[in-house]
Amino acid sequence: MPKMTELILLSPVSGNVIPLTQVNDPVFSQELMGKGFGVEPNNNKVYAPVSGKIAYVAETLHAFGIKTDDGAEVLVHMGINTVELAGKPFNLKISADQTVTAGEEIGTMDVEQIKDSGRPTTVIVAITNTADYVKDIHIQTGQKEAKKTAAIVIPNKQESPTKEKVSYSQIATDIIKNVGGKENINSLIHCITRLRFYLKDESLTNKEELKKIPKVIDVARGGGQYQVVIGQEVTNVYDEIIKQIGNDLADAPIEDSPAKKVPFNQEVKREFSRFLSVLTESIAPLVGIIGGAGMFKGVLAILVQFDLLNRTGATYMMLNSIPKGAFYFLPVLLGYTSAKRLHSNPVILAVVGAILVYFSTVARYLPFPTIVTNYVSSIFPIIFAAWFAKHLERLLKKIIPNILQTFFLPIIEIIILLVVIVTITGPLILIASYKLSDGVNSLYNLNPGIVGLVVDGSYQFLITLGLHWIIIPIVLNDLATNGHSYLNALLSITMVAQGGAVLALALRTHDKKTRNKTLKAATSAFCGITESAMYGFILKYQRVFILSNLGSGIGGLICGLLRVNNYALTGSLVGVLSFVDPQAGINTNFLNAIIAHLATLLITFILVYFWGIKKNPNDQR
Repeated sequence: MPKMTELILLSPVSGNVIPLTQVNDPVFSQELMGKGFGVEPNNNKVYAPVSGKIAYVAETLHAFGIKTDDGAEVLVHMGINTVELAGKPFNLKISADQTVTAGEEIGTMDVEQIKDSGRPTTVIVAITNTADYVKDIHIQTGQKEAKKTAAIVIPNKQESPTKEKVSYSQIATDIIKNVGGKENINSLIHCITRLRFYLKDESLTNKEELKKIPKVIDVARGGGQYQVVIGQEVTNVYDEIIKQIGNDLADAPIEDSPAKKVPFNQEVKREFSRFLSVLTESIAPLVGIIGGAGMFKGVLAILVQFDLLNRTGATYMMLNSIPKGAFYFLPVLLGYTSAKRLHSNPVILAVVGAILVYFSTVARYLPFPTIVTNYVSSIFPIIFAAWFAKHLERLLKKIIPNILQTFFLPIIEIIILLVVIVTITGPLILIASYKLSDGVNSLYNLNPGIVGLVVDGSYQFLITLGLHWIIIPIVLNDLATNGHSYLNALLSITMVAQGGAVLALALRTHDKKTRNKTLKAATSAFCGITESAMYGFILKYQRVFILSNLGSGIGGLICGLLRVNNYALTGSLVGVLSFVDPQAGINTNFLNAIIAHLATLLITFILVYFWGIKKNPNDQR
């Protein structure tokens, strides 16, 4: 083997280079596939990041691997979840065993097509044999032209000891056994890193035993799939599994295969998972905008409170249109994002959202109750419209001749959607939305302290079950309906608790690299993004998980007893302005919010710092 020197990783595309921890995929962001970086592309051309031999090319062309002469195994993964696009956006000029040179053009990816599918376009470069190859890596973030240096890798000088030959047949046998056996498998597909099982009964699986199997990195659930993360050798494992379970279970799309029936309870779980996915992925692109606009309301309230602005003045009116407009036209924004998620026409649904808002302004002159005609700031009616439009468009395309579709299909679709929403589904959904908001507030008012204790003490458990995503639409509905949300104040507390727990870990560790990671995770949690803290550290250690929940629960109790209210879709320490009353400015609610958050931070930090770590730093479970 040649003497190892620094390995230069070039950016395979032009765009913004980001740390791997910021990539919107837990397998990559937690470096389970190895160290590397991501690039947000602004160009379609793709280049080789290193010189070497093409080790493999995914059948769906969304990923490929290169093995360098000195042993680095480099994965290039184009987009997130793009395996589902069946290769349509990709055109690669390479094949397995072909030799490429760093900076050589090897194909294209259609960035706009990936965006239109509603998927992130991030290009990921990861060294999949990091444990054996990488001693250190230095990422050069920021805007880069393709073929420019994005990372410098310092390889290990010591050669790894010879490992025993892995039996893929045995690995396959063990995986089949621990997903419940062949009889529990409806179908199996794979992407470049994961085996994706559609199972009859997930309760028959054994996650802990699966994670002990050689080559298995992690186990996850999502989109109705039971996912076993393998890495670059997934194809070898997949092929062996198919040999044992039979080709009739290979690559069969469960949704399009009516012959493959699943138990009713499993189907309910799958549909609930899809429902949550649509809700959260429709709202997710708007969280930053709506949260920022909500905090801006707090800024305006403070300026008015200290006589720096006049509520009747032109300047205030203009600035106030920012938060007001973002919420007022929420159906327009959600029409676009939900249509992209459901693969219906985003422009048509945005128009439908605009018409619903306009209808709300003229409906006051109609003999109908406001509760069934007020679509301003609503969220659920337009998401239903996007789902209904997906099926309606298919039907209309079959009925309307192609030559007439350009002009007639959009307006006919809009008319039908509005008739269905305004006369049937819309009023029912609006009433349900108000009842949901009233129910949440009524439950809270029974005993705010106990509710805070229960919600914040159990929220991290909900994360482990994947049920926490349903709360965001409830909070947004509460904000849209009432202009405030006690529930979101409680969620803000649990973010601070997670940050406090990881901050304690950072200050207790003596390993510099680990400390840097935990400090970044804590900072991220204090900014309202808790994934790296939760999945990277808290869930790994039983003691820390329990104490973090305890600190969060105590903080929720304090928050509830003080009846802290929130006025924007944001929270944690960075969202402190979301606790300023838009009408009254800084008052006792704002001061109580600071008390509750700082108390939560201090309590959780102390609990984890003194009792979260055993004397043996390698035994925290």
